[in-house]
Amino acid sequence: MDDQIVEEIYSADRTRRIVIFRRDSGTFYYQNEHFSTAEYENCWIPSRQALIGYYESQVTAAQEARGNVDWLASENK
Repeated sequence: MDDQIVEEIYSADRTRRIVIFRRDSGTFYYQNEHFSTAEYENCWIPSRQALIGYYESQVTAAQEARGNVDWLASENK
């Protein structure tokens, strides 16, 4: 079974997002992505600093993303 998306957090301009996933094991992780409008893409691309981790809950994964992803931290001030 594939990891399941449980939450998406978008930037104000909706060009960046954090996607929180639940693994089959019950742990969670997040992925930092940006939307590419390059020719032949028009899709979400994981950032080089995706910051994937192992978290006990969806809430903890979201809190960690808010503390570690620069654009998200600055929008939440």
